[in-house]
Amino acid sequence: MNWQCDGYLISKSKFRENSIIANFFTNEYGKVGGIIYGGNSRKIKNYLQNSNLLHLIFNSKGQNKPGYFKVEIITPNAVKYFDDKERTIALNSLTSLLNIFLPEYQPYKKIFTAVDNLIKNLDHPNWVYYYLKIELLILSEIGYGINIENVENLTNDSKNKNLIVDQVKYQIPDYLIQTNNNIQLSNQEIKDGLVFLKQFMLHKFFIPNRVTLPAARNVLEKYF
Repeated sequence: MNWQCDGYLISKSKFRENSIIANFFTNEYGKVGGIIYGGNSRKIKNYLQNSNLLHLIFNSKGQNKPGYFKVEIITPNAVKYFDDKERTIALNSLTSLLNIFLPEYQPYKKIFTAVDNLIKNLDHPNWVYYYLKIELLILSEIGYGINIENVENLTNDSKNKNLIVDQVKYQIPDYLIQTNNNIQLSNQEIKDGLVFLKQFMLHKFFIPNRVTLPAARNVLEKYF
């Protein structure tokens, strides 16, 4: 099996002395994994950072054989935000969630488009809102969507609403179920959104599957 496309690096781990196993998120193939020989070499390891966009040349001798990548850097996104803790943590959180949630070789074109747009526009003042909407989109696309019929008003002027799912009650910020992309959020509203989504992910996925929530996702809340 041989193909070429572009993809965002979402995880890497050491494999032998000078190579790594990497997972990429692509538009055409979804999440794909393989070996990068020489991935720890001085020549390429500096641009093998999560969220960087790379051109991938993939080769495998068979469906059940481990494949390997040859890679070329397209956009070094991570280095742009080394001095910006909030955006760096958000990128680490997003790539970690994609790596955990997405099965291999299943395209999720809506998610890829949203991730691509966020990373390309991470300097936008409203970037956190789009980040939160991506988490909501990921949950919906993998089968954990929110039924709006289960949402109840707390009070007429409340910015949060009650949501009951599988007999568990949450408070979901109103802006997460609206389509106003120009909304301006306070730090408290952002934190409310992060807390709701974390609780929902924990109850629906992480706790039942005995998977640990990425550390970067916990840290992200502390900035708001």
